[in-house]
Amino acid sequence: MRKALLIVMIVLLESLAGCATARKGVPLPKPPPSRTDLPAPTGTPSPTGRPQASPTSESTRTPLLAATSRPTVTPTIRPTPLHTATPTPTLAPQPTPTILLTSIRSITVDRVGEDVTVEGKVVDTASFSKGFQFTLHDGTGQIVLLMWHDVYDNCWDAPKLSLDAIVQVTGTVSEYEEQLEIQPRFGGEVKVVRAATAQAPRRDIGSITGADEGQRVMIEGKVVRTEGLSSAVKVFLADESGEILVFIWRNILDRISDNTGLGTPGSLVRVVGPVQTYRANLEVVPPLPNDVAVLEIPQQETE
Repeated sequence: MRKALLIVMIVLLESLAGCATARKGVPLPKPPPSRTDLPAPTGTPSPTGRPQASPTSESTRTPLLAATSRPTVTPTIRPTPLHTATPTPTLAPQPTPTILLTSIRSITVDRVGEDVTVEGKVVDTASFSKGFQFTLHDGTGQIVLLMWHDVYDNCWDAPKLSLDAIVQVTGTVSEYEEQLEIQPRFGGEVKVVRAATAQAPRRDIGSITGADEGQRVMIEGKVVRTEGLSSAVKVFLADESGEILVFIWRNILDRISDNTGLGTPGSLVRVVGPVQTYRANLEVVPPLPNDVAVLEIPQQETE
């Protein structure tokens, strides 16, 4: 009896031991929470209807990783620089080159072919078939300024070249018929330093007589008629006092502004020149193109 009871007990203990071993791998269910473990009741809903989170649930919530946002970059506004004009460099005044003037008295035959610069007053004018002549005087002597037509036509100061003007010229010394001359190579070598200040006396045409021969006069009249020659033109001018012949060489005629008016009867013309006598006839001979000015040309009547 005791033996049988001992066997039953041994079998019972082994059975209990096996059950305990089998239950180790299965998690036991948690016991129901007690009232003290339950979450606190939520509070009264907010007016928007969204329930307020309980403090407990907020403390137990695992915070999400906050998204890394780029910091807002506030642009730095740099003031736009005002446009500053580049200052114009101030050029230092250049000294006027000194021109070495040669006295006319020192120009002799042994200086023929040499370049010189002289300055003098025009005391006489003349023309020839291929150019013009101006006699210069500087107080020490006289010399002829000879300008060929191409040089004269290229000279900006040609309209101011007249009797009584002060002229500065650079040119080559030459000699013609025992007379010394200065010949500039181009018009820019002749400059009028001071324009003429003296004028020829104004005369009525009828007041001019043989006693005035060689005198420089100024007359003004209307064209009566014109006669053309191969090398010159004869223009007859008249005012209320009389009539006189004006003899104009072709090389001068070609350089007179509005020279067509000289062939139009009734044109008003002013002439400056010396009085000459040719075959017992008085005439005025202008030596330069600017000694003749056409003041007015009458309009032609149309039928």
